[in-house]
Amino acid sequence: MTESRLLEELTRDEALYRETGGGVTFTGGEPLLQAEFVFRLLEACRALDIHSVVDTCGAAAPHVLERAAELADLVLFDLKHLDDEVHRRITGSSNREILDNVRQLARLGANLRIRFPLVPGLNDDAAHVRRLAGFVASLGLSEVDVIPYRTPAPGAYEALGRANPSAGVAEPGADAVAEIVRLMGACGVTASVVRRA
Repeated sequence: MTESRLLEELTRDEALYRETGGGVTFTGGEPLLQAEFVFRLLEACRALDIHSVVDTCGAAAPHVLERAAELADLVLFDLKHLDDEVHRRITGSSNREILDNVRQLARLGANLRIRFPLVPGLNDDAAHVRRLAGFVASLGLSEVDVIPYRTPAPGAYEALGRANPSAGVAEPGADAVAEIVRLMGACGVTASVVRRA
């Protein structure tokens, strides 16, 4: 899709954005894999006074994240795991650049919100949750969005011709999610539960 076509789509709801306080969220996959395209759209949103958000995993060159933070009204930054070895095992890549990037955005005073995709058996142990809360606090932030894992729709991966990497992972129960919120609160970080549609 071209920039002009997408911008036409985005501006159709401009009145709704103003009425509800909403706006445009660039998400994915990873939107910053198409950074220049996203930057031009963020610039257009700013010119039109449309609130804009970039939802990222932070795996991008530092200058890309910094530019996104300059142009967007808010950066949602997913942190999946703080341990590099575990992060490699669950995502296939290191988290070193990701953690450096989030530290840099915090130092620059970016409007930043940390999101924690909660996946049972992968990142929900108490020690990791406490460590994550401490890391968030070290950034000068006091809030985290906890996003409980949801089972993919039946056949979603098969339709793509891919194996489901999360086969056998159950959704966290309400008590487990409440415990994560409690643990973060005990560490001085307010956790809000956000359920993805």
